[in-house]
Amino acid sequence: MDEKEEVKTQSTTQKPKKLRMRGGKFAGIVLPLSTLAIALAIALPVLGDRFHVSIDTAMGKTILGQGQLHVVKAEGSEDWDTEYNTSKYSNTTDSRAAGASTTEKLCDDGFVLLKNSNKTLPLATTTTIAPFGAGYQSPVYGGSGSGNVNTSDDYIVTPKEALSNDFALNTAIDGLTSGATIEQLTAAEGTTAISDSFGGRNTIYYINSSVYSGHERACSGSTAVVMISRGGQEGQDLKSDAYSDGTKHQLALSDYERNTIKFAHNNCEKVVVIINSSNVMELGELEDGDLKDSVDAILWVGGPGSTGFQSMADILCGKINPSGRTSNIYP
Repeated sequence: MDEKEEVKTQSTTQKPKKLRMRGGKFAGIVLPLSTLAIALAIALPVLGDRFHVSIDTAMGKTILGQGQLHVVKAEGSEDWDTEYNTSKYSNTTDSRAAGASTTEKLCDDGFVLLKNSNKTLPLATTTTIAPFGAGYQSPVYGGSGSGNVNTSDDYIVTPKEALSNDFALNTAIDGLTSGATIEQLTAAEGTTAISDSFGGRNTIYYINSSVYSGHERACSGSTAVVMISRGGQEGQDLKSDAYSDGTKHQLALSDYERNTIKFAHNNCEKVVVIINSSNVMELGELEDGDLKDSVDAILWVGGPGSTGFQSMADILCGKINPSGRTSNIYP
């Protein structure tokens, strides 16, 4: 082989190597982009379907123009009355007032007295209430989505406001509970992670019962109201396994809550537990378990909405007779 032939052979054998190198770079660019495109093709229709009302509103007003609805009636239906839902209120204030009134009636009729030992309830309006629990400071008013409650509105009735309307508050315990840091339980090692979805978390919020240590004498003569709260919302399962402190699952009592109940029992005249949860909780220990003698009454209030906590206070003092019943599938 002469020199020219050798050079020609070398050049032809080098081309496939260069092509392979360029092909690798090309694949390194195209494959991630293709994966992203496929992911978007799957995700966008799902998100678009879920949030189509908000997207239509935003796009219609800002980009596409509002447009007009054209109705073409079928032949023979021209005289039909199809206005099934008529507007009853001319402004938001009146509408909200009517909604709040309906909420209060539902709660008056629907709250359930689960336990009432030795005729603890109703309490006299002269009773001094010592409030305990994270739910007193940050209660669960409702769920999420259509069940969400805007707690910034001025017509919302908080547990503190409701109890103050019917009773005297123990200012020392109220100050401790209202000012305490609300903490969150973490997942136990090797269990399901605590998820975050729609602004909520499947964790348990609590006030460390140690904040009340040293204030035992302040409870003297008061009736304790201990609020146990659990949230839940669409798009997020409750945590069904353990937390790092040993709590069995999200609908079980934590040791912080047990210790708070015990503190209240040891230092207050009576103990009333409020169950602020739309989900069924595991509460056997309050009825016939270790805490049986520590709790005198239990009232279930679910997610009481904007004004339902006033119904709670009115039931505690006897203005309202709780007539609600648990459903036969409650257990």
